[in-house]
Amino acid sequence: MKANALIFDYGGTLDTAGRHWGRMMERAYKEIGVDITPEQFRETYVFTERRLGNQSLISPTYTFRQTLNLKLSLQIEYLVDHRMLQIPVADRTALKRKMLTMLYDDVVECTRKSRNILAELHAQCPLALVSNFYGNLSTVLQEFQLADFFKVVIESAEVGFRKPDPMIFRIALNALDCTAQQVAIIGDSYKNDIAPALQLDAKAIWLKGEGWHKEEEDETEKAIIIQNLSELLTLRL
Repeated sequence: MKANALIFDYGGTLDTAGRHWGRMMERAYKEIGVDITPEQFRETYVFTERRLGNQSLISPTYTFRQTLNLKLSLQIEYLVDHRMLQIPVADRTALKRKMLTMLYDDVVECTRKSRNILAELHAQCPLALVSNFYGNLSTVLQEFQLADFFKVVIESAEVGFRKPDPMIFRIALNALDCTAQQVAIIGDSYKNDIAPALQLDAKAIWLKGEGWHKEEEDETEKAIIIQNLSELLTLRL
């Protein structure tokens, strides 16, 4: 890697190997036999994410497991309240426990692979993290043993800007003491990561996996598309 620094997204990039969290959760419900439609799940997911974004429900000390547990509690509550899911009260805890175990175990394995790749990249150049998160990203990075790899961590809940606003990336660039042309920005979302990277004239690397929306890249724009983070180890930037 010849870039002066690399700026990573977190959710969907380092923890799920390019799979959007909406897709991850929707599939988990299906795998344990919960009969809800894609439209019902999308409504539930969007409502829950907006509530978490608008209310201070997540403490800075929450681990990722605790955060995921809260998300699932809110989702199941919404599904039940809106009669999308009819399940006895006694069974809701068991349902949530199955979901939590399935999803968290997947994240642990994905993050283990990401950690190995970050370790190699960290030896080559400074790394930064820019994420739309809930105010507990520092705790989550410690939980997954990722904190030591990042020279700079910029979290939307702390700086007051959210992706795709390029300002959140400019804050990271200032902290790195780099220009946009000297860095590569890596993320799974075209809207939130790749579009602002190209707007800033940074190198853009799209981890194109299973997105929430069908995102079609503009072939006239110079984004590098990868399917696995391990490809970063052999890219020449």
